This record gives sequence, C-alpha cells and structure tokens, in this order.
Amino acid sequence: MEKTQNKKMFCGLSYIRDRLFYVILTWCMALFFMNGTVFGQAEQKKITMKVTDVTVLDALYEVNRLCGNLIFFMKEEVGRENTLVSVDVENLSLLETVKKIIEGTSLACIEKNGRLIVAPAVQMPVTVCGFVTDQRKSPMPGATVMVKGLTLGTVTDSRGWYKLSVPQLKDFTLVFSFIGMKEAERKYAGKDTINIILYEDVQAMDEVVVTGYGNVSKGSYTGASTTVKASDVMMAGVSSIDQMLQGVVPGMLVMNKTGMVGASPKIRVRGTSTLLGSQEPVWVVDGVIQRDPQPFNSEDNTKFSVDADDIRQLAGNAISWLNPNDIETITVLKDASATAIYGSQAANGVIVITTKKAKVGKISVNYNGDFSIGQRPRYGLYDLMNSAERMQLSKEIYEERREFTNGSVVLPIGYEGLLQKLFNKEITHEEMASEYEKMARQNTDWFDILFRNSFNHSHSLGISGGSEKIQNRTSFGFIQENGEAKGNGMTQFTASSNTTINLWDRVTINMLLNGSVREVDGFAYGVDPFNYAYNTSRVIPAYNEDGSLFYHEKQGEGSAAISNKSTYNYNILNERSTTGSESRTRNWGTTIDLKWQILPGLEYQGLVAYNSSSSDTKQHATERSFYISSIRGYEYGTIIENTSDVGVTPLPMGGVFNMFLKPEEIRAQIDLLPEKNKFVRVLERESGEKTFLRVYNDMGHFPREAEITAAFKRIVMDLPKVGFLTGHGERDIKKLGDRDYNSFTLDKSFRYALINQGFDIENVTLDKEVNPEIRILVIAEVRDEMSEVECENLDKYIACGGNLLIMNEPKSAGNIEPLLAKLGVKVVPGTLVRQTENFSPDLILSSPTKEAGEMAYWFENMIKENQVIVTPGVSGLEYSTDKGYQVTPLFLTDSLVWNELETTNFVDDAIELNEEAGEVQQRYATGLALTRKLGDKEQKIMIFGDADCISNGELGMFRQDILANNFNIVMGSFFWMSDEEVPVDVRRPDPLDNQVYMDEKGLATWKVIMMWIIPGLLVIFSILIWIRRRGR
Repeated sequence: MEKTQNKKMFCGLSYIRDRLFYVILTWCMALFFMNGTVFGQAEQKKITMKVTDVTVLDALYEVNRLCGNLIFFMKEEVGRENTLVSVDVENLSLLETVKKIIEGTSLACIEKNGRLIVAPAVQMPVTVCGFVTDQRKSPMPGATVMVKGLTLGTVTDSRGWYKLSVPQLKDFTLVFSFIGMKEAERKYAGKDTINIILYEDVQAMDEVVVTGYGNVSKGSYTGASTTVKASDVMMAGVSSIDQMLQGVVPGMLVMNKTGMVGASPKIRVRGTSTLLGSQEPVWVVDGVIQRDPQPFNSEDNTKFSVDADDIRQLAGNAISWLNPNDIETITVLKDASATAIYGSQAANGVIVITTKKAKVGKISVNYNGDFSIGQRPRYGLYDLMNSAERMQLSKEIYEERREFTNGSVVLPIGYEGLLQKLFNKEITHEEMASEYEKMARQNTDWFDILFRNSFNHSHSLGISGGSEKIQNRTSFGFIQENGEAKGNGMTQFTASSNTTINLWDRVTINMLLNGSVREVDGFAYGVDPFNYAYNTSRVIPAYNEDGSLFYHEKQGEGSAAISNKSTYNYNILNERSTTGSESRTRNWGTTIDLKWQILPGLEYQGLVAYNSSSSDTKQHATERSFYISSIRGYEYGTIIENTSDVGVTPLPMGGVFNMFLKPEEIRAQIDLLPEKNKFVRVLERESGEKTFLRVYNDMGHFPREAEITAAFKRIVMDLPKVGFLTGHGERDIKKLGDRDYNSFTLDKSFRYALINQGFDIENVTLDKEVNPEIRILVIAEVRDEMSEVECENLDKYIACGGNLLIMNEPKSAGNIEPLLAKLGVKVVPGTLVRQTENFSPDLILSSPTKEAGEMAYWFENMIKENQVIVTPGVSGLEYSTDKGYQVTPLFLTDSLVWNELETTNFVDDAIELNEEAGEVQQRYATGLALTRKLGDKEQKIMIFGDADCISNGELGMFRQDILANNFNIVMGSFFWMSDEEVPVDVRRPDPLDNQVYMDEKGLATWKVIMMWIIPGLLVIFSILIWIRRRGR
C-alpha cells in the first residue's frame, strides 16, 4: 500500500513536466522552508536492496520506497532508458546506490539540499577544426572527416577546411579519408585544431612497379604509382586503351571532349594549369617514349585556319596505333620522381605500357572479337519543342511585344519569316495562316537525317609459342567504327611481332616489330551534327517539296563585296557534303632489348629503338559551302565577279584545302626548335638582327602593344641586361621546379616573362668581375657562403653603381646578412606569422605603400585595386640610412604580425606570441627600395624578405579570398630598376573632361530659353500646321 501511494505522489509531479519554470519555483520554495534536519539525509541514509533485470525506473521506485522519497526524477525522462539493471547492495549510501543504478546510462545524479535529482546528463559538444592537405601542402576539398564508430562527420570546403561539432565523449578518434588517398586517424587529445596530411594510396600490383627502364619492387620504389591489368579494363566498342582508363586510376582525369569515333581523349595525371606549357603525360611502351603523330604541338595554342583540336582528334595520340589486346599492364607514375627517369617532360606524369610477351610451350592461337551496336539519338531523349510548340512560342513573343536579348540576330525563319513577308506585303493574312499550319506540322527529324545506329567491330588474332631458347608472339588486329553521326568513321589495322631469344643462361635478347595504319573521316569548319540537331528548330525543312535541299539564312562574316550583308544560305546536308576532314596515320617501329646478367645482383640492360610515324591530315571546303560563302561575301553563282557593283572579295573563286606540313618540312624553311616548334612571327632588320613575336598561353594569345613595342626596341637599341647570380644554391632560371625562376624569366609562352618584355637574361658567377653591361643583378636566396674573391667582385659591382634585386629567405638569411649590413639593412630574426583560420600562419599578406605607388605604376595599380602580395615564409626587414642610401619601404604587413622564434612546424604546431622570447607584434617591412647618387647615375636596389613570392610555384598559385598579384613584384621592380625603359609603359593620359562653365546670369538665360522659348516655338509651329490642314 505504501509503494502504491509513493507512485501516485511521483505521478503528480510528472503531470507538470511541460511547466518547467513552475516546478523549479516549487522546488526552491520547498527547499527554502524545509526543516534543517533534511540536509545530509542523502549521505546518512543507507540502502540495502537486491533487484535483478529490472528497468532503471523500477529500480528508482524501489530506492524511493526505501529512503522515503528522497529522489526527484521525471517519469517520462527516466522511462526512456530501456536498459535492464541488476543491483545487489548492502548498507550502501543513497547517493552511491543511485549512481550504481544509472551507471552506463544517459542519466546523471546531483545532490541538492539533502535530496537527489536524477535527470538526463547535459552534454556540451566539442568543436574540432583544421585543414586537410596532401603531401604537397595543397588543400584537399571534398575530403571526408568522420568520428570513428559514429555516423557523425563532415567534408572539407574548397580550402581544405573542416569544422565538426562532436558530443562530449570520454574519448574519440577522427578518421580522414579521400578517394585515392590513404586513410588517416587522429585521436582527440584536447586540442581543438587538428591539421592532417593525406598521402596517396598506391596499391601494389604483384609487388612490382614497371618504370619503363626496369622493374622495381614495390618496397624499393619511392614514387607514387598505380598499376592495372589490361584485361581488367577491356571494353567492347572502345578502340584505344586511353579511353578504357577513364575512372580506373585514382587521381587521373580522362576527358572525352567529343562523341566522334577515333577521337583522342584529354588525359591529366597531375592536374592542369593555364600558365605553363603542355599538360599531356608521357607515354612509354616497352621502355620507348612515344610521340604524337601530329604535324604540330597540340598545346601551342596556335591559331591555324582550321581548329587544331579537330586535327588532333583525327590524327590520334601517341598510343592510338597500339592494339589494346597486345597490352599486358599499364602503370601510371604520378609524382615528380618520374622526372629522374624521363627528365622534365615527365613533370605531367608518365603512363608506362608493357605489352604481352611470348611464353614457352606449344603454339597457341587466340582470337578476340567483339561487335557493338549503339542507338542513335532521338528527340524522345531530350526535352525539346516540336514545330507546333516552337511556332506558338514565336507567336506569343510577338503578340506580347517581347524582345530578344540585346545583340541577338533574328533571322527570317519560321514565324519570324512569315511576319517579315506579311509586313513586306509579299503574302496575305490568309496565306500566312496557311503557311503557319504547314510549318506547325513540319516536325523535321534532324536526328534521323544526320544520325544512324552506330556499328563497331574489332578482331584480334594472336599466335604464340616457342622453346626454351626462342619464343615468339605475333598478333594482328583490325578495328572499324562507324560513328552515330553520318560521315564519321574510323578504320585501323595493326600488326606486332615479339621475339625473345635466350642466347646463354645470362644473356637475353628481345626484339619487337610493330606497325599500324589508321584512317579517320570527320567533320570540319564548324560542322557539328549533334549541336545542329539539338539547337535547330524543327520548323525548318531539310528538303523542298521537289526533293532539292532547302536553304535557310545563317549569320556569318560581314561581306566585303556587298555592303550590309552578313547572312548566307545554309543547309547542314550541303555543308556536310562540301566540307570534311580525313586523316591517314602510319606508324611502324622496332625495338631491340639486351639483358646481360654479369654477376649476381649486377645486370646490364641496353635498349635500341627506332620509331617512324607520319600523319597526313587534310581538311577541305568547296566553293559551294557556307564556310566559303562567308569568306567570299556572297553565295556561289549569285554575282558576276569583277563588276562595278561588287566590292573586293578575298576569295572570288575556289575553296579551301588545308594540308599540314611535317615537322622536318617546317624545319627546312625555318628552325623553330629554340621556340619549341611553336608558332611565332619573326621581326628582322636589314642588318640581320631579329626577334620574335610569340603566341602566349593565356586568354589573349597574341602579342599586345607592350610586347610589340618591346620587340621593336630590342632590334633598334640596347635594352637592359639582367644577370642571375649562380654558384651558391640560388634559384635556377632554367628549371621548372616550384622554387625556381623559369616562369617569369625564360618561359617564352608566358606573356610577362622578362624575355618577352625586352630584357636579355644570363647567368652570372662571381669568380670574376661582373660584366659592366649587367644593369640588374638578381641574388635569389644564397644558400652557400661566398668566398672572399666573390665578395670582393660583388662589392666592386655595387661600388660601380650596379642595380640589385635581393630575394632573401629566413632559413638562409645568414649567408646574405654581411651584404645587407653594408647596405644598412638587417633581417629580423625568425619567421613572420599571423593567427589565421584559413591559411598557414606563415603565409603573410603585404600591401604596397604610397611611396611604392609613386615609384612604379604597377604598384600604383595594386593600391587602386586593393591588391596584396603573398609571401609564404618571409623575414621582416629593418633599415638605417647611415650607409648613404635613401630607404623607402615598399610593402608592409598589418599590425597583427610578429616574428616567430620558437615554432618552425607551422602545419602541425600551434603558434603563440611570446614577448619574453623576443617576439614583437607590429607592422613589418617585407620589401625595401634603396637609392643613392653616384655621380650622374642613380643606383637602385630592391630587397625582399622572401624568395618564394616570385617562384614558379607561387606565380602559378591561386588562393580563394586573397586578391594577390605577385606578378607585379616582377613588373614593378624591373620597370623601376631599368629606369622605366621596359616593360614598356603603354598607358594613355586620362582624357580631359569637356565642361561648359557658366555664371548665374548665363544660367538664367538658358533656363528661359529651354523652359519657355523653345516649347513656345514648338506650340506655335504645331498650331500653324493644324490651321493649314484645316484649311484643306
């Protein structure tokens, strides 16, 4: 009976669970008026009880019965705990008994004024954040961060930044993962910032990596590689192994940019760039580097009279000749270590292919064949308007008096054409209605007219066998692909013979002979069947009623022969028959490979290879095509040439036929090897002096006024010569590494490189006096100490007034400090840092000063555009004027920066300002300009606290949310030190405003004229016209 009564009392409390404030107030009043003897009961009360497999709620009911209702709890909250508990205690305190009951649950217990309160534990979440990068410290967007054992996680943003709130757990572990990268775990140890580096996950394939120069055990190979078997990626209906690799190799992009058969995909192993040269990987087949069978470099951005990408798709790439059935394995060497084997050309990755070899045994014959049929596109696959819907849309646009967007050319086709005929009174309203109904029922099926069901088939025959002494494998392959677009097809025949001869136990000779013939037919001069079928109105017919082709107007080039003419007759079927492209590629090669096991562990391997490839690529457009009509300025046969009413036309008769020359044929006319066989324009004087105008790897492509003026200056006058100091570990102007200086110096494809802006560049050593013709000497991070002779020669150069550009690095500042001391400049100890959430703390932003803007307009532009320079790891610079130099700070940090002296690992370790250690938080100068007068000459010196800010890697770097322009360091510095000769200043003075000045009297006069006289005259003139018309 007592137990039942206690339950009713608790139910009365639980009834007001939603009125929390009232309950708390009631408890407070009860506790306030409670007799003092209640305090301490929870500690003094001893409990003896034994229950087995009961709920937490029932266990608390039993304890409440024994202790006299000293426990407060809400039935609904405790009832959510479904855990069964067993308690066997004897003479245990009330508090310890309750703790034993709720152990392992989400409930908590607190003591208040002698009573116990049981309620759900309040958990405060822990927030963990940080950056996820790869081994090159590049951010990894989209990486997954999970709490181990829980379904709680997040992904990193575009900066590699993550932020995760985790419930208050006893301990937990974060798991970091990304496709193609090794999974990493980091246990939470109370530190809220966790930065992690993920490394590539290179899966071993039979524990051997094929590098092309030999097989290396997986444990011994230090680079990043992925190996796949050709048998695992074979696909029916695909003729080339490069297309089969799509989505197979982690981190490698295979992009098919067209649906045409025979086209080569674009492959990127180490990402892409818009700044520096070709991004194509190197193909290696059985140890031999393969070349593209094309008459030009596909990455030159060269503008021919046809599209170079079309030619590349027709001719194929370096391994288009290879039969996929002859391939054993494909190994992708991803990182920069491949350059140790193949040189700088391997900077974009290497794809090594190993072909099948003969095996000992009886002769075996293998045949592989496949057939594939593809469905042509049709309108049911796309949400496109039919004829009636298109006519109705045009009608509604006209009736609602809506307008097309600015610049749109509305051709007289469909409903628009009917309106034009009606307005010109060529048809009546009845005829327009009849034509409208006819057009609404037209529904031309362009997909049916231009496409077909594709049919591809391939056949491969292999014969293999041999004895212990000699083995041979010979294969033949035939591939034919008929694309979905009519007029597009590819045929290829391949043959290969591989013979292995074991002369002695330790000598093996392998001989390979291969050849292929490949023919591809495609389109040219803007003919794109799918784009036309998808975007062309179905109101337009393909044929007239008599079966002849129907031509509609299409926008083209403005005519030079006929004024105000820019539209010409167009029919896609006529264009397909009068234009086209074809490519015939022939490839053959032989390889002899010798292996000699001289001693155990010592092997000699020699390889001799010869490859020959030729590609005949042709494109044509006849005089009856739209393409030629647009050039000529009128349709074929519509005008008599050379008459008085016809203007000059660039192509009065005939069409266009393009056939590309082979590289050796081009070299017979001009040697473009120093220009990497890229398209250039040559400027040459009568005296023989010449220079080049190049095509650049940017959106503009062609030279602008600055580059053209610099080229003319180069052949008529002596321009500044720049020397780069070498011999002490300085930055190299010829190498392409991230820390080197090739990008802004000798990269001919980069518009703002010094060589394209009028400078002559050479390396300089200090073992002898510096050539006095060197106007500017660049000293970029002296890693090794200079000798006394070198210091003397450098002092002589400075004493003669030579200009200097000094780029310092914090780690090697000790080697340059003696020179800086002579100039009155001192390097602040440590590395400048700043607290930041988005980037590494040693990534410092510096803004140009007002004085810098006055020195060079390049710096002035940075001030106007609120641009900064980014210096990853920079030293602060201090200066004095007691050495005779006038010093001007060029770039300053903000006031939150300090010189960090204790922390060196800015990725994993946190930074903290320690003023006791000598760290000072203030604005620091990161760039200085020094000048002094030496006779009638002004010596100019620039000093920067960081050498990485103009390196290849930093100039090609983009960081979100930072408006950086490190290029202007180069342009502004050399512009100032060359006395503003180059880069050429092509700015124009701001135009003067045309203003009319008027005093108050003149303003009152014009006010009367504009408000009274002119309106009055208009009214009088209108009345006179009205009276005259009334008189009629």
